[in-house]
Amino acid sequence: MRVNLFQKLSELMIMLVFMQTSLFAQDVTLSLDVAQKEISIQESIYANLTLSGNFSTTPPIQDINWEEQGWSVSSRSQSTSMSIVNGQRDITISYRYRIKPLKAGVLKLGPFTSQVNGVQIQSNELSITVNEGAPKVAPAERGVNQIAFMRWEIDESELYLGQAVTAKLMVYVNQQIRLTYFKPSEINLEGFWTQTLDDPNTRSPYVRINGMNYQQQEAASYILFPLKEGELALPQIQAEMRISTMSFFAEENDITRIAESKPIKVKPLPENPPKTFKGLTVGKVTLQAAVDRNRLNADESFQYTLTTQIEGLLANTPPFEMPDIEGFKIFPPSEKTQTRIQNQKLISVRQQVWLIKPSKGGNLKFPPIEISYFDPKTAQYQTAVTRNFDIEVAGTPVAQTANTVAQKSISQNSASEDQAKNTITTAFKSIKTQLSAPVTPKEHSRLLSLIIALLGPLFLLGSLVTQRINQWHEKNPHLKKSKNAYKNALEKLNLYESQGESNADKISVSAILFQYLEDKYQSKLKGSTYDKFHDILAPFLSKDLITCVIQMVEAEDFRRYSSEKVSNDLLLKQSQELKALLNKIEGAK
Repeated sequence: MRVNLFQKLSELMIMLVFMQTSLFAQDVTLSLDVAQKEISIQESIYANLTLSGNFSTTPPIQDINWEEQGWSVSSRSQSTSMSIVNGQRDITISYRYRIKPLKAGVLKLGPFTSQVNGVQIQSNELSITVNEGAPKVAPAERGVNQIAFMRWEIDESELYLGQAVTAKLMVYVNQQIRLTYFKPSEINLEGFWTQTLDDPNTRSPYVRINGMNYQQQEAASYILFPLKEGELALPQIQAEMRISTMSFFAEENDITRIAESKPIKVKPLPENPPKTFKGLTVGKVTLQAAVDRNRLNADESFQYTLTTQIEGLLANTPPFEMPDIEGFKIFPPSEKTQTRIQNQKLISVRQQVWLIKPSKGGNLKFPPIEISYFDPKTAQYQTAVTRNFDIEVAGTPVAQTANTVAQKSISQNSASEDQAKNTITTAFKSIKTQLSAPVTPKEHSRLLSLIIALLGPLFLLGSLVTQRINQWHEKNPHLKKSKNAYKNALEKLNLYESQGESNADKISVSAILFQYLEDKYQSKLKGSTYDKFHDILAPFLSKDLITCVIQMVEAEDFRRYSSEKVSNDLLLKQSQELKALLNKIEGAK
């Protein structure tokens, strides 16, 4: 009887302990929630798991298989709070997970489990819809928002074709909020030539909009030039942002904001521009001209430098083409360009340098240069003008290079050769006449005796004629030079190519060309004027060939005066061009 009573008491105690444990476990809860149950595959959300109740030690949380459920975890955090009401203690542990979907569709989240005083408890399970594509943006996320917003800001919404405009993508964040992450969508500025401002204003000045204080930041900044007339627009931009509170225990949240499209009207330029308006020169233009000297000898050159600066796009402004100016020979210019950003404006500069030679002596006038442009500020065409220059040339210009022919000398040499040939021909004609006459057997011995008698004088005459010819060649060595002129020039050009730039200052293609022409036509070339140079070559070369000779020599002269660095490629090119010219001269009749 006592044994049964003791057994019943034991069973009762066990039951009471079990009931107490069960009641204690029922006071502990594990709950799961998210702010959004429909998101884009591009978005991240926070999952909040809360364990609350009365427990002496922190129960462990059994983690779920995130990847299997279609999620990736980028961050985790934990916080604990406790409260006591009427002597009853309540503890709350919050687990915060930043998660992003790995695939689209309806994804499960949870349940989480934990062991509390030997009893297993389980959270609820959530279903979250994940959509393909970009996040859906609520109307509250467009325009001015109390938390954060962004928008395009431009100088003007109506522009002329080619006019510069500064466009900025601005972000505004409530002064009580911190922006920790910002990722805009692709910015496609089709229809505009774009210059990115690499160093936008990163300061965050406070501005007041609709009674609220915001931090203002430049997300992107451009100088734009419209490339066509009509209606253009800055694109709609969507950005992912992460914001956090500025409290000690900061809380982060992901939001999406949109900058609405900004229309821009592009007007055509006015009709009837000035004759000196070229291309699409829009923006203020300033010109500066200079010469390196204004007093020179007749056989010297000077440099003319024109600097064109435009508050706009240099690609729309073609290089200045120097017209023919009386009294001057103008060589093709060299050109350098550069751009810079000044006060958030694009400043473009082009520098052109011409080598100019006077074609006559005396006091010459180099006229001013004019370039017209369209000024958007006044909506009118304007003209920039340089100053003129007085150039004083001493003496009469002569050709730096020339080609001559000694026609008279060659004619005289040819006559001497013809005379020698005629002497020999006459003697042989006499013999031929004697031999071709009818001969009788009786006269055969007499004729044979006559031939034998004449052989001695004939050999003596041939010897004398040969001696005369050799003496004539010795007195006229230029004929041999004329014959070998082409061969000698080719040998010098091959040597010129092999030595390269190391010997460029000692020998030039123009010097080889001079020597070739002097040898071929047996006349002194240097110091001849252009008119005399042309008159000498005219009987032997066509006008086009004479022009080619002059152009080649002037090109070599320009290289010698300019600051261009001599390279082996340049020397080879000049040598090949001269060889081609020599072949044309040799082939001329």
